[in-house]
Amino acid sequence: MLFAAGNGHHAWPGSMREVLSIGGVFSDAAGQLKASNYASGFVSSLYPGRQVPDISGLCGERPRAVYIMMPCPPGSSMDQELSSGIFPDGDETGPNDGWVGASGTSRATPQIAGVAALLLEQARSKSRTLTTDQVRNLLQATGVRVEKGQNAQGFPAVGHPNIAVGYGLVDAGAALAKI
Repeated sequence: MLFAAGNGHHAWPGSMREVLSIGGVFSDAAGQLKASNYASGFVSSLYPGRQVPDISGLCGERPRAVYIMMPCPPGSSMDQELSSGIFPDGDETGPNDGWVGASGTSRATPQIAGVAALLLEQARSKSRTLTTDQVRNLLQATGVRVEKGQNAQGFPAVGHPNIAVGYGLVDAGAALAKI
């Protein structure tokens, strides 16, 4: 099970040890990686020693995490809400065009879920079964180090792993190569 770490708050299911908790990394126009200042990272108050997140996907930054374009129902509240304004305050699309620029850890989580599905499929093709811990270990062993920026709680991305981004940005190719 995967769960978003949160966007500036402590997301409870994501702090459970059994859950792969997903944080956020921002990549600027030059491809430089840093911790997203929109994404959460913390030490759990419910589960001693549990640091969140485990690994991160791509995520926008403050003020509104406008970052990844995706379809939405034309004229929906998200379509209308984020359409006004120039990036980074808005997504520069029309209010009824069916597109929204948004992200956060809830958008980073499906990215990692897709990679996890690929890992499970690759293992199955080799007559192997992966446990949650094995998937977590593969993702963490192959994550791209991110040691710049700070997360929404102000934790700096210092060292590897760190509380801001966990083991860094997921690297699907590197993880698949380890199967």
